Amino acid sequence: MANDTRTRILETTALLLRQRGYHGTSLNDILAESGAPRGSLYFHFPGGKDQLVIEVTRDSVADVTKRLGEALAAESDPAVAVHHIYQSVGRMLEDNQFSLGCPIAPVVLDSPTDVPELAELCRSAFEQWIGLLQQAFVRAGVPEHEVAIASTSAMIREIAKSFPFVELMDTWTWFQSGINTDGAHNPVTNRVVQSGDILSLNCFPMIFGYYTALERTLFCDHASNSHIDLWEKNCEVHRLGSRLIRPGKKCSEIASELNDLYREWDLLKYRSFGYGHSFGVLCHYYGREAGVELREDIHTELKPGMVVSMEPMIMIPEGQPGAGGYREHDIFIVTETGAENITNFPFGPQELIIRN
Repeated sequence: MANDTRTRILETTALLLRQRGYHGTSLNDILAESGAPRGSLYFHFPGGKDQLVIEVTRDSVADVTKRLGEALAAESDPAVAVHHIYQSVGRMLEDNQFSLGCPIAPVVLDSPTDVPELAELCRSAFEQWIGLLQQAFVRAGVPEHEVAIASTSAMIREIAKSFPFVELMDTWTWFQSGINTDGAHNPVTNRVVQSGDILSLNCFPMIFGYYTALERTLFCDHASNSHIDLWEKNCEVHRLGSRLIRPGKKCSEIASELNDLYREWDLLKYRSFGYGHSFGVLCHYYGREAGVELREDIHTELKPGMVVSMEPMIMIPEGQPGAGGYREHDIFIVTETGAENITNFPFGPQELIIRN
């Protein structure tokens, strides 16, 4: 009976959270809907509402993760699997007359910021789901263009959901593998990704006309020691460059300091172009201004409110150890005291070797 009561409280809480969110669900609501005595609730959940919501969310995360993994494993084509997932979600919404949505989103959007365990649970859940999708799409045997199509479709759907009145245009993806990574913006091809390939994923979501970009180096399944060494060095240049973006710093000064770091490793000769540039409203010049390029010949001083990228890249020629193009790219808003990284996605060998 005790286990029945505990299960009933958990199931009722899960249902109410999906209907009303965190703040819209009170302990009195849970007691009324579950029919459980107040003493039983505190016997099973002495931490009160927060403990109860954490346990419900943990169960929901495990269920969604299991279902997502099974759906992706059931299809050889990940795009077909994602289509089936959307169909399944659509049927679920129709069956409950759109009264019950995602079991996690209401908690993420409505939960208090002073419950760190709950916030961390939700954050790790989304990272895990993104990882499952990465493994499905970025794997040996998938052609570049399929990865690019999946990425672009995912961005457009998310923009449409988040901004109902935005124009959906000019969002795109560049994705290169193997030797094709030798240029930052090489065209997408039908080259098939192979195990051990160096990969370059470049995502450009356009929202209300603003040019935005997030670009990362990845590897499929594994990376050689030479590749990892070069990748880590380029990541270190990216970290230093990110710290150098601050008010009062000149574009040429940033470029000079980053050149020195590449020079220490005898890699400066493999650097591709400038270290970053301004961002703004999309136009034929992609929102860039010639006066705000992070290059040796540009002496413009960074000021609060400026928006610039940090995007170091080296290209190691085919036939050499660690051959390929390495590129990390983030966008920063210069503040009064430093800079805010507004893309800020994980990077480097510890994060982006996509293992299957």
